[in-house]
Amino acid sequence: LTNMAKTAAIKLIECQKNLAIEQHTADLQNKAIAAQNALLKDVFEELGTTNIDTILQNLLPNSSELEAEINAHDQNKQLLEHDLNQCQKPENQDKIDYGELIANLKLQINENTLSIGSILKQIEYKKLALIEQNRLIDDLEKDKSLLSTATELCSLLRGKELLAFATEAYLEDITQSASNKLFSLLAGRYTLCYENKEFYVCDNFDNGSKRSCSTLSGGETFVVSLSLALSISENILTRAARPNEFFFLDEGFGSLDSELREVIVDTLMKLKESGITIGLISHVEELKTEIKNRLVISREIDEKGSAFSQINLEQDI
Repeated sequence: LTNMAKTAAIKLIECQKNLAIEQHTADLQNKAIAAQNALLKDVFEELGTTNIDTILQNLLPNSSELEAEINAHDQNKQLLEHDLNQCQKPENQDKIDYGELIANLKLQINENTLSIGSILKQIEYKKLALIEQNRLIDDLEKDKSLLSTATELCSLLRGKELLAFATEAYLEDITQSASNKLFSLLAGRYTLCYENKEFYVCDNFDNGSKRSCSTLSGGETFVVSLSLALSISENILTRAARPNEFFFLDEGFGSLDSELREVIVDTLMKLKESGITIGLISHVEELKTEIKNRLVISREIDEKGSAFSQINLEQDI
């Protein structure tokens, strides 16, 4: 009994809700009708009449205007049908197959893509070929330079140019060394130079004027020769990586005055003190007093009248 009461109560409540909804809907409809009536009233007042036919005549266009508009539409329809018929005739029919056109365009694009790929490969190949060509050109230029050098060397070796070149370079070194020695031996008066295959001296006592060695006195010429001889000897031994142990000087002292001879002997004694053995060959008697160890060669005649040379060792204590 209780469950039946609850069910009945629930149904009663639902019925009340539905009645309320229907009442609310009816109220809304009444309000909508009232609004429409008010709107119609406003329209009637604006048009000045409540006759429906009069209102329709005022709102709708007259029949002549409608007929003219219908005729215009008919004419446009006929023109469109004519154009359509013209397009459908076989002689004017030029239908575009867009599917085929798109397929052809795709095919053309593929062909162009392949062509572009081929062109890019050719460009890359050309770049590599150009790099290789530039490398070969560089190698060729190097080979040309080497060939030119080799050709010049062959030309020098076949002739006397190489010997002349080496001699010139050698003489420049020798001359510089000899010039220093000459400057020291002659108290700074002369320096030596080599130009145009000839030796010259620069006279520092005459504003450095340059003149040929042939203008020197006999004693001065001997000093220049001695300077060159010492420099040549030093240069040869330096190149051979050996010490200078012996130095022999043949003649030349006879052309020297006593003062210059003393300078030369002092120079030779200084060389001796450095460990070099000095050998002098001379007929000048004055040198005997300057040289402690001497080999004296004299001409003798035996009992039979034959001449012979006798060598005696003389030493000063």
